[in-house]
Amino acid sequence: MPLPAPNTRIGGSCFDCLGIGVLNAVTRAQHAMIENLETNSIRQVETDPLTNYNILVLDQTLKNNSSVSFINTSVIRGSGNYNANVSSGLFSFSDKKNRYDLSGSAALSNLSHKTEDKQNILGYSHSLGFGKNSGRFTFNLNQELTDTKYNSNDLGYFTNNNFINHYFYVGYRYTEPKGWYNRLFLNFNSNISSLFSPIGNIESTYQNSRVQVNINAQTKSLYWFGLMLNYRPKENDFYEPRTNGYLFTRGTSVTLGGWVESNSAKKYSFVVEAFERKFFNFYDANGLDLFIGQTYRFSSKFSVNLRLGLTPRPKSVGYTTTLSDQSILFALRKVSTLDNVLSLKYNFTNKMGLTFRARHYTSVVENKAFFTLNSDGTLSPKSEVTNNYNRNVNYFNIDMVYTWQFAPGSFLNAVWKNATYYGSDSSQDRYFENLGNTLEADQNNNLSLKIIYFFDYLQLKGKKKVKE
Repeated sequence: MPLPAPNTRIGGSCFDCLGIGVLNAVTRAQHAMIENLETNSIRQVETDPLTNYNILVLDQTLKNNSSVSFINTSVIRGSGNYNANVSSGLFSFSDKKNRYDLSGSAALSNLSHKTEDKQNILGYSHSLGFGKNSGRFTFNLNQELTDTKYNSNDLGYFTNNNFINHYFYVGYRYTEPKGWYNRLFLNFNSNISSLFSPIGNIESTYQNSRVQVNINAQTKSLYWFGLMLNYRPKENDFYEPRTNGYLFTRGTSVTLGGWVESNSAKKYSFVVEAFERKFFNFYDANGLDLFIGQTYRFSSKFSVNLRLGLTPRPKSVGYTTTLSDQSILFALRKVSTLDNVLSLKYNFTNKMGLTFRARHYTSVVENKAFFTLNSDGTLSPKSEVTNNYNRNVNYFNIDMVYTWQFAPGSFLNAVWKNATYYGSDSSQDRYFENLGNTLEADQNNNLSLKIIYFFDYLQLKGKKKVKE
């Protein structure tokens, strides 16, 4: 991990004026020692060069809760590595009554290479939305577009590019108590996603779409509940094959589910969510998403939270591996995933507290039948697969954080992180077997101390005047 040098962060704003924020950080060059086991020679390799990270934000507040902003991020690397720069403009305009809103953004990314054999890469992305946000009747129309070259991963998180997405939402809400409810919300929403540019020789750019209806309500006893119905027609997945120029066609599906949440002001509260998805004419695939969360507050200082996420997939279809002849192997499989999280929180004072979070994630894949992916996205049965492609993956993490606010805006954080991984090709291990094997595996422990001190320029300026 790169070791950071001291960084600088400056910010300030005022009503009806320009807000400015600047962040600059530098990481020193990182090196790895590589040993040749045959000759016993050791050489040093630079894994990460000296790097400067910079963020600039300009934000102008306008009347009617409107605003315009400009954001620039830059990553400047030493040696012969490329530099990255992303600039984005954002806006949000509301009418005088704050009923309607027009918002959007436009961004350019530039990867600048330092060698003549590589060309610079300029990418573009934008979003645009219009909607009515107040009153009983509300609606929103949105578009998101990103070309094939846009990339903001050097200083940010970005999953993929090459898409055009359209969203539509219309809702009706009752916000005055009546009968059995305090508040009642109804909505219909839909979206369609396509590629911005075709991939390989595939003519189709359609990815997926859905239509969905929801009802959410709060009862007089301060319980919340909701119901959802979702329909998704056939979809083309260009990423599941893991090979450029291929797609995988999934079947039509319907998802039905609901949730309930108790009064969170009580000492004991809970939330339960359950959603069942059923595919049609698609290998009889189905899956359940079940989430149960419970919180018990012993006092104003101490509380415990337990969250359990269970996602069984008795019949699921997905990528397995790419064989030596470059054919892509898929499988009909049983996937059992469980995510268990225990969280503790204790406040010593209103400025000092301790949080503890332990998480065990386990996912077991048991293959039932194998298929070869065809060029049109369909599957053909494949026999005589002798290798064991079952998977058993486990992660165990602990995050414990001590926080002390020793001055206004100033914090001391002491953090302990523990990470453990265990994996195998056994699909028969039970939950506690997996947990035991994971706890006995090699562990990665990290301790860190972070101090943030807030300097108020106006306060310092005032003290200076007093001395004078």
